[in-house]
Amino acid sequence: METTFDIVYNSENQTWPGSHHISEKEDLTIAVLDSSFNPPTLAHKELLLKAATEYSAGAHILLFSTKNADKELTGANTQQRLYMMQKLAIDLHEQSSIRNIAVGVTKHARFFEKADEIHAWLRSQDPNRKVQLGFIMGYDTVIRLVDQKYYDQPVVQALQPFFQDNFVVCADRAGYTHTDIELFWSKNQVIHMFKDKIRRMTIDDNLASISSTQVRSQIQRNDNIDHLVDQNIQQYIRDNCIYPTK
Repeated sequence: METTFDIVYNSENQTWPGSHHISEKEDLTIAVLDSSFNPPTLAHKELLLKAATEYSAGAHILLFSTKNADKELTGANTQQRLYMMQKLAIDLHEQSSIRNIAVGVTKHARFFEKADEIHAWLRSQDPNRKVQLGFIMGYDTVIRLVDQKYYDQPVVQALQPFFQDNFVVCADRAGYTHTDIELFWSKNQVIHMFKDKIRRMTIDDNLASISSTQVRSQIQRNDNIDHLVDQNIQQYIRDNCIYPTK
């Protein structure tokens, strides 16, 4: 199977994910943070840091898809996003306990397609290693994951193969009431069916409220974004006028 998934940066300077951090006899768990990264924010950083703390992984991927199920590519172009993702990966590698981190790109929009592609790519590197992917998502993304409108077949049927070799880590986001969130978790039938494969975590409310849309708006108004984006990414945005002020 030929894939369109590719690793464009990795912290190991060798074939990723490598084996010197992980016993070749062990199953490998890879944490995947999939987002538009337009631009990468402190919320993205916190999601990976918190997931790494709560759900131990032997490797990590910042993943960008050039195709989105809901919207066209606007703002930063593909190369600019991948470069900012690399800056985030380097920062995480150098300033936290996260090791073995890569930046990946795919042409697929739906999660089960992304997962299949990553697994196929990993098998081409090492066909004998068993790998489990843990997709880190915001609450709003999990809502879309179990929404029938994104699938050509019944959603449960579409997600069954996905959850065989993968799991989801969901972080609640601002903008939803506690009641709505708890009703979703308790009443959604798809969530109930795969409840053993969907794990929840919380991050700081201030960080949970940060969105790339908010960052772009504040840049365009020439407002301060020190509390939203790392300094090195801010500098890259300014140097390249990625989001011009209005």
